[in-house]
Amino acid sequence: MMVTVLDKNDLSQLMDEKLSLFKEEIIRELSRNNSNNLKQSQEDKPLSIAEASKELKVSRQTISKWCKTGLLTSKRIGKRVYISSHEIRNIPK
Repeated sequence: MMVTVLDKNDLSQLMDEKLSLFKEEIIRELSRNNSNNLKQSQEDKPLSIAEASKELKVSRQTISKWCKTGLLTSKRIGKRVYISSHEIRNIPK
């Protein structure tokens, strides 16, 4: 068994190195999570009926009908109706 004796300066330097590595790892993980969240929020952007109809290449009336029949889930904000872009991409074609 080997025992290493560290003086105050060595211990301080070792702690600084470990803290620096720890900070770098936290920053990498946070930036990875932020990029994933950004991708997810961009993927799940709400679309208006007009935008959804362009995306699916169907009429606005068709999108409205699909919302009324339950094929699409819509959310009303004021007088406007929005559909999740994630839901639009998952419609069978």
